[in-house]
Amino acid sequence: MGTLVTYNYTTDYTGIFNTVYDNVTDLNIVISAAKEDESLTNFAAAAMVIKVYDFQNLVDILMMYHFLKQIKAQLILLQFMIKDQIYISR
Repeated sequence: MGTLVTYNYTTDYTGIFNTVYDNVTDLNIVISAAKEDESLTNFAAAAMVIKVYDFQNLVDILMMYHFLKQIKAQLILLQFMIKDQIYISR
């Protein structure tokens, strides 16, 4: 028959990327199979929707990661600027 596949998302960014990559690989197999067998067209359509969803989640997660990294760098810079001003004003 078939095998049951489950997907677990973690807070580890490498784990998230690997999971999405694995999902997309599986979905591409379904899409390719539908090109050879027209009875699988509905499955291919569902696979395409899930593939878009996975990529959108990946973009959102990675953009948030880079955004937070940038904010952290700016806060560190601001902290040094404040320390310099306190030191100069004394």
